[in-house]
Amino acid sequence: MLETIRRVQFCDLTTQVYCKHQALELDVLNELIASNEILFSWQNQHANFAQLLNQLPTAISLAEEKYRLLAI
Repeated sequence: MLETIRRVQFCDLTTQVYCKHQALELDVLNELIASNEILFSWQNQHANFAQLLNQLPTAISLAEEKYRLLAI
Protein backbone atom coordinates (compact mmCIF):
# COMPACT_ATOMS: atom_id res chain seq x y z
CA MET A 1 0.00 0.00 0.00
CA LEU A 2 2.79 2.42 0.88
CA GLU A 3 4.45 1.84 -2.51
CA THR A 4 1.19 2.77 -4.23
CA ILE A 5 0.98 5.98 -2.23
CA ARG A 6 4.55 6.94 -3.17
CA ARG A 7 3.83 6.26 -6.83
CA VAL A 8 0.74 8.47 -6.71
CA GLN A 9 2.76 11.22 -5.00
CA PHE A 10 5.46 10.92 -7.66
CA CYS A 11 2.87 11.08 -10.45
CA ASP A 12 1.20 14.09 -8.86
CA LEU A 13 4.52 15.89 -8.52
CA THR A 14 5.46 15.04 -12.12
CA THR A 15 2.10 16.35 -13.34
CA GLN A 16 2.49 19.58 -11.38
CA VAL A 17 5.98 20.18 -12.80
CA TYR A 18 4.78 19.43 -16.33
CA CYS A 19 1.77 21.73 -16.07
CA LYS A 20 3.73 24.58 -14.50
CA HIS A 21 6.57 24.47 -17.02
CA GLN A 22 4.59 23.22 -20.04
CA ALA A 23 7.40 20.71 -20.48
CA LEU A 24 8.97 17.80 -18.68
CA GLU A 25 11.70 19.45 -16.60
CA LEU A 26 13.61 16.51 -15.13
CA ASP A 27 16.10 18.77 -13.34
CA VAL A 28 13.24 20.56 -11.55
CA LEU A 29 11.58 17.25 -10.75
CA ASN A 30 14.82 15.85 -9.32
CA GLU A 31 15.36 19.00 -7.21
CA LEU A 32 11.87 18.75 -5.77
CA ILE A 33 12.30 15.05 -4.99
CA ALA A 34 15.67 15.74 -3.34
CA SER A 35 14.05 18.40 -1.14
CA ASN A 36 11.30 16.01 0.00
CA GLU A 37 12.66 13.50 2.51
CA ILE A 38 9.93 10.93 1.93
CA LEU A 39 10.12 10.96 -1.88
CA PHE A 40 13.91 11.11 -1.77
CA SER A 41 13.98 7.99 0.40
CA TRP A 42 11.53 6.28 -1.96
CA GLN A 43 13.68 7.24 -4.96
CA ASN A 44 16.78 5.76 -3.33
CA GLN A 45 14.94 2.50 -2.62
CA HIS A 46 13.62 2.28 -6.18
CA ALA A 47 16.15 0.15 -8.07
CA ASN A 48 14.96 1.29 -11.51
CA PHE A 49 14.35 4.97 -10.80
CA ALA A 50 16.55 6.13 -13.70
CA GLN A 51 14.60 3.86 -16.03
CA LEU A 52 11.36 5.29 -14.66
CA LEU A 53 12.56 8.83 -15.44
CA ASN A 54 13.59 7.75 -18.93
CA GLN A 55 10.06 6.46 -19.57
CA LEU A 56 8.35 9.70 -18.56
CA PRO A 57 8.52 11.42 -21.98
CA THR A 58 6.79 8.43 -23.60
CA ALA A 59 4.19 8.28 -20.83
CA ILE A 60 3.44 11.98 -21.17
CA SER A 61 3.12 11.72 -24.96
CA LEU A 62 0.67 8.84 -24.59
CA ALA A 63 -1.31 10.74 -21.98
CA GLU A 64 -1.51 13.82 -24.20
CA GLU A 65 -2.72 11.69 -27.11
CA LYS A 66 -5.41 10.02 -24.96
CA TYR A 67 -6.45 13.43 -23.67
CA ARG A 68 -6.73 14.73 -27.23
CA LEU A 69 -8.73 11.68 -28.37
CA LEU A 70 -11.16 12.14 -25.51
CA ALA A 71 -11.64 15.76 -26.65
CA ILE A 72 -11.68 17.03 -23.10
